Amino acid sequence: MSDQKQPNVRFAGFDDAWEPRKFFNNIKRTIDFRGRTPKKLGMEWSEKGHLALSALNVKNGYIDKSVNAHYADENLYQKWMTGNELEKGQVLFTTEAPMGNVAQIPDNEKYVLSQRTIAFEVLDNEITNDFLAVILSSKNVFNRLQTLSSGATAKGVSQKSLAQLLITVPNSLKEQTRIGIFFKSLDSLIAANQRQLEQLKTIKKLAMQKIFDQEWRFKGYTDPWEQRKLNEVVNIIDGDRGKNYPHESDFYNHGDTLFLDTGNVRKNGFNFQTLKYITKYKDSQLQKGKLKIHDFVLTSRGTLGNLAYYDKDDHGQFPSVRINSAMLILRPILNNMVSNSFLESVFRGRIIDLFMKKDHVGSAQPHITKRDFSRVVINIPVNKNEQSSIGLLLKSVNDLIAANQSKSEQLKKLKKWFMQNMFI
Repeated sequence: MSDQKQPNVRFAGFDDAWEPRKFFNNIKRTIDFRGRTPKKLGMEWSEKGHLALSALNVKNGYIDKSVNAHYADENLYQKWMTGNELEKGQVLFTTEAPMGNVAQIPDNEKYVLSQRTIAFEVLDNEITNDFLAVILSSKNVFNRLQTLSSGATAKGVSQKSLAQLLITVPNSLKEQTRIGIFFKSLDSLIAANQRQLEQLKTIKKLAMQKIFDQEWRFKGYTDPWEQRKLNEVVNIIDGDRGKNYPHESDFYNHGDTLFLDTGNVRKNGFNFQTLKYITKYKDSQLQKGKLKIHDFVLTSRGTLGNLAYYDKDDHGQFPSVRINSAMLILRPILNNMVSNSFLESVFRGRIIDLFMKKDHVGSAQPHITKRDFSRVVINIPVNKNEQSSIGLLLKSVNDLIAANQSKSEQLKKLKKWFMQNMFI
């Protein structure tokens, strides 16, 4: 354990050194029904009743009530839990498969404590429930538990292992309370943003279904849609796979031609944070995979379905751009009378969903081929203004989803930073 006596970040007004303690010096009682099953009690699970808490539904920071969980009727609950009833705020810990998930009892409902999950009753004068939940979730404590755990493949900890665990905590219950409240608020913010993100995805899915089934139309448009083969609308171009395909020795930090791999294409556009280049000479040896303005790039092998639109207004600083062999270029045919915004909505919706469901996607080497795309038939509004209206609407929804996804990632990074700096 580190000799550090204080975390890097603290609330104002607290400056006492933190102290190392044996884990069980903070715990009044551990509730552990390892091996207990309804059958051993001469009873059975029910279809409804009191939720059983196990490693299946105790996630990091919350109880997942949507999983295929078990339930106990009142008789089973009384026989199982009498004298060991769980209380709101009490800390739960999964001991294996997976090891180390931490959550708290969310309400005053009755719960059954089931397989591979234990609960702690704290010593109120030593530690708070909220602080215990946070410190058990910290990376430092998880790493220590890993060293104490047993099992070659499925790591697990026992009460014997926990008895060897040392944690470093503030003596002040007020400081513990402040820390616990802070992380609870941060978790609530992350959860609320995640719910909003899921709602937006549901809205998008519904909108796309209704729009492409032509149940929803913009006012003023009544013309029928027409069927077109995808290869009548876009040219589908492979990345170069020939003998002159670049090797690691051909890449540079700066150069004449930007060479994109799948890491540079994400679900909602390009990622230009990490770039590699090839020389003009190497570029001249390649036959395929050169981008033009207004091309779409789709990841077609390994990571499937990420899509980016190449627009000079945003990315004109690169004089020449090539893609690797794990991507396809979808190049709009100039005279096809289909708006690019509508094409983007089609690519991000129906077509990618179609290929995600194909049997070969679940193979050892999932892929989408040029031939696959060539066979696709899509429905397109005859009126280009209607195409543009649909494309702009769905782009707005995509932008909202991307913004919420980015916010979710930032909040998780923020929590990770605080977890690393507010604990020892």
